[in-house]
Amino acid sequence: MLTKSMPTSPIGSAKPVSDPSTVGFTTLISYHYLRKWSEEDRDYILSGQAKKDGFEMMLDSGAFSAKNIGVEIKLAEYMDFLQEHGKHFDGGYVALDVLGEPKQTSVNLNTMIGEGLAPMPVHVWGDDEKKMDELFEINNKICLGGFKRPHRGSAPKEYVVQKMRWARGRDVHWLGHCRQKHLTSLLPHSCDSVSWNSWAMYGVAQIYLGAGRFQSKQKSERYLNRNTDANWFAVLNELNIKPGDFEKVENWSKDDALSGKVSVFAWFNYVLELRKTFGVRYYLAFCLPWQMLMFRKMLKYGKV
Repeated sequence: MLTKSMPTSPIGSAKPVSDPSTVGFTTLISYHYLRKWSEEDRDYILSGQAKKDGFEMMLDSGAFSAKNIGVEIKLAEYMDFLQEHGKHFDGGYVALDVLGEPKQTSVNLNTMIGEGLAPMPVHVWGDDEKKMDELFEINNKICLGGFKRPHRGSAPKEYVVQKMRWARGRDVHWLGHCRQKHLTSLLPHSCDSVSWNSWAMYGVAQIYLGAGRFQSKQKSERYLNRNTDANWFAVLNELNIKPGDFEKVENWSKDDALSGKVSVFAWFNYVLELRKTFGVRYYLAFCLPWQMLMFRKMLKYGKV
């Protein structure tokens, strides 16, 4: 079982869920990426089928990802999309923030509200406690930004704690911040991260050992022998993967790579355990449709 890793008294709103399989599997979709998907792949989400299959989806504008590659998310286009499709995101949708610019972020929020939308406001780097109280008057859940800063790395722990104290037990979502010792001690309502996808980005396979512990293998460590932790053989057996196939380099380099199937299985179980033990909703951020397909198989068959 997951346990607290910091002595800090909980100041968040998350509450344990006895059976997380009865609630939606938390997924974050970025408008920045979704608009590039094929019509067929978008339709899976926008027709409501993803919700029927067991996903609980949140929509983020993707402003952080777009800024990192010099692309602009246009407010008018984002609002048009939400007017038509916002109803499909039962986890809510995030206001279009501007990183490090509180004034423009507020202008965008007010514009969206003026058009009849109900986005989750973003408390950005530079906003204070008074601003947080104002945002909670607009929506009973707000997003906390500034935890990840372009080209500057993560914000210090003190910044995270300060924002949680300002929230005073109200529902908050951590944008792009998922450090486990912070989640299990501060108990935010939810968070999101793309770090689950490290197998594809860095060629790393992961298994989940329970109690918040993962074990990883680099592509160069894919060969299994009598000295290999027995947990690897157990996971491969559960997923009907032959050790010999797991060791083939070509099975580490495709969208449906065996290394990915192992990692998806690990993160699926971690998300459910975190929700059951602490109540924290961990939204796995998907950039590409095949990522969602792998978790769709987990929800349907119990394996990928």
